[in-house]
Amino acid sequence: MKKEGQAWGFDLVIGMVIFIIGIFSFYLYTINLSGGGGEVIQQLEQNGELIADSLMSEGSPLDWNAGNVVRIGLLSEDRINQTKLDGFRTLAGADYARTKSLFRINNEYFVYLDNDFAGGIGRDSSNANNLFKISRVIVYDQKVTTLNVYSWN
Repeated sequence: MKKEGQAWGFDLVIGMVIFIIGIFSFYLYTINLSGGGGEVIQQLEQNGELIADSLMSEGSPLDWNAGNVVRIGLLSEDRINQTKLDGFRTLAGADYARTKSLFRINNEYFVYLDNDFAGGIGRDSSNANNLFKISRVIVYDQKVTTLNVYSWN
């Protein structure tokens, strides 16, 4: 009888070791799986918010142009200023890297009004690995419009 009890105790110890290794491996896997993606999405969200906040301001200086811009903003009297929108489009087309540094971001961006992708500003996001979208409601051309900002890498 003593040998049967010892064999059962040995089986219990081996089973517990295998169970503990399995649980430990599972936790390591889940920690590594969820850690990387959250940081990327958080950075994309932060970059999108920086762009949207900047564009939803009047910019600096208030009558900025490509030569003196410190902060890109599209609004004048709480409405989109067509001159500033055109200036942003021209600046992004001529020196996209400069606009990224003015927004203080390191990821790519694409900005458009409502569903006008053709009139969008920035880089095409068709090859994006991760994409984050932010929408803001504004007034443009006497109509309520949505400003959409894609931040991607």
